[in-house]
Amino acid sequence: MHYEICFSDHRAVHLKHLIMTDFDSYFNVLMIFVKHTPNLRNLTISAYKHSNMIDASCWKQLITFSLPYLDTFKFKFAADCRNEDNNIIAKFQRFQTDFWI
Repeated sequence: MHYEICFSDHRAVHLKHLIMTDFDSYFNVLMIFVKHTPNLRNLTISAYKHSNMIDASCWKQLITFSLPYLDTFKFKFAADCRNEDNNIIAKFQRFQTDFWI
């Protein structure tokens, strides 16, 4: 994958706080990037274009295994319900578990 090549030589081990506004890519790209920031303590992200970012299971796995020091995770996701599948409400509801609250 091309993204792995771009990130492979760079690690941001001293990065503690990261704010990403209007993130315009897919979750797998973010996952590759975040794996190079293992000491991140605060992550804020807003993503409006790709509904695959609204996946509580993927986020939980990423946080649990790749961001062990993460204390604060703030996110703002949006989806255009006219163009999305009918499961968009269910996707948001999956963030209502003990892990997220």
